Amino acid sequence: MFVRRRYQERPPRHEYVLTDKARDFFPVIATLLAWGNRHLAPKGETVLLANRDDRRPLDPIVVDAADRQPITLENAVVIAGPGASRLMRRRLTSLKAMNPAGAPTGD
Repeated sequence: MFVRRRYQERPPRHEYVLTDKARDFFPVIATLLAWGNRHLAPKGETVLLANRDDRRPLDPIVVDAADRQPITLENAVVIAGPGASRLMRRRLTSLKAMNPAGAPTGD
């Protein structure tokens, strides 16, 4: 998730720079931080994620990139992806909690 990069020769000094993989993981960290603040901080938040410009605390949500609508339990379903095996397709079809009656499963 980090690469070590030398920024000074004498004495040798290094910095750790985020990789693309780490940058892609940032939304996960942001939502986990918000979840922890909501459910695991009985005395109040100790760390907040804030807007860089005005320091307004952010409340992250996960949205679909296509229509920018929040992804929720009510509007999401688990389906088999193009690389899913037959066994995985059967398992996903049997997940009644994630695929309520009538919901398409991708088969």
